[in-house]
Amino acid sequence: MNQIIKNLFIKMLENSGEINREVFLSLLEKNPSAKLVDFGGGDGVFTMKCSDKIGTSDIYVADIGSNYSEKINHINTDLNKNLPFPDNQFDVILSNQLIEHLTDIDNFLDEIYRILKPSGYAIISTPNLSCWDDIFALLLGYRPFSIDYSRVKLIGNPLSPISFQEKSSLVVNGVFIGHNKVFTYQALKELFEIHGFKVKRIVGAGYHPFYVKKLMNLFSKIDPRHSRFLVMKVIK
Repeated sequence: MNQIIKNLFIKMLENSGEINREVFLSLLEKNPSAKLVDFGGGDGVFTMKCSDKIGTSDIYVADIGSNYSEKINHINTDLNKNLPFPDNQFDVILSNQLIEHLTDIDNFLDEIYRILKPSGYAIISTPNLSCWDDIFALLLGYRPFSIDYSRVKLIGNPLSPISFQEKSSLVVNGVFIGHNKVFTYQALKELFEIHGFKVKRIVGAGYHPFYVKKLMNLFSKIDPRHSRFLVMKVIK
């Protein structure tokens, strides 16, 4: 039974991830002259999809990764510390599945506010602690799927499809990359507001226990507060 639940969760999570990226792209605006920075750009593939949607070739990625396309200006930096950019530098700031990994989120928000142009916007995507699968896990007395406790192994939820992974899956270049903080809809909104941002829109992406994308899209629009992911667009 546990394996059936794990396989179902994997399918739901894959579809929710696709929907998250689709929603993220839908919030981007065409602007060929935009200067873009993506924080936590992964392998850079999604960064390039975003830049294509915007129509810009002035692209930066800031994180601890490597092996990016030559089209991307990569800045290797610790995102928990002050960012190596001047004030009012970027038209568009992207952060897809990044802030939950940070240890100093307040500093990060102060910094992206500082480097965002007054006419610019930021799009942030992150897991939702109030999604139904996390609520279900808590009801069973298990760790919510969205939270990590140990840099050694993932513990506390035998239903998780990635339970008991080794240390190497949670540590990259000596840095713990597990989820340190996970937000609800209301907490995410208030967090950005206290750091000076104006929230233009918060959209739900994915909805469990459904795994058919049409139903996931429908219910995440009806009830974004319990969607699998939250995608937010903010301005300065």
